[in-house]
Amino acid sequence: MAMTTRRLAVLAALGMMMAPCAGAAEKPDGKLNILAFGAHPDDVELNVGGTLLKYRKAGHNIFIALATSGNTGSNEMTDTKLIGETREKEALEAAKFYGAKVRFLRNDDERLLDTNETRTQVLDALPDFKLLP
Repeated sequence: MAMTTRRLAVLAALGMMMAPCAGAAEKPDGKLNILAFGAHPDDVELNVGGTLLKYRKAGHNIFIALATSGNTGSNEMTDTKLIGETREKEALEAAKFYGAKVRFLRNDDERLLDTNETRTQVLDALPDFKLLP
């Protein structure tokens, strides 16, 4: 039995809550909407960047969701607001290579937990990527 686009998108999102990876939903025109989900900026590029480029070159749509802004991910800077802003800018620059739309969920980097609230936040973001009706 074929999965519906909605079910595929929900399974892809829930299956990727903390691990960077990609899921896809097929549209009626045969193009795929690819959603890559990462906990931090640069997770997607480091883990599934090659796959995203492959699908983008084939004409599919690429979307990236990042659970945090990576606001504690620097050995050189201490201002967490500035770190988050810098890492978001870097993620947006990287997304240009994939022609991707990016959504930052902006959870605190050190307090990201697998909770119902976090899952709901991910599901609420899916319509932005046209993965759900």
